[in-house]
Amino acid sequence: MVEMEIGCDYPSRAHQEGVEEYVFVQDGSICIEVDQEKHGLHAQDAIRFKQINRIVMLTPEVQKPSLRW
Repeated sequence: MVEMEIGCDYPSRAHQEGVEEYVFVQDGSICIEVDQEKHGLHAQDAIRFKQINRIVMLTPEVQKPSLRW
């Protein structure tokens, strides 16, 4: 499990082709930007995407999110 600080962002570089990434939000909420498209996720939400492009995870100013990926 990963806990992110309030108000931080976490940019991630692309992985090699064929890699898929799965993120499950256990607590709190987070915004994940994939290919400049934003996805708002809340507790019990999940997302899957191919990790061939840069992503950014943005945390809100309210509560620390807990993530599994």
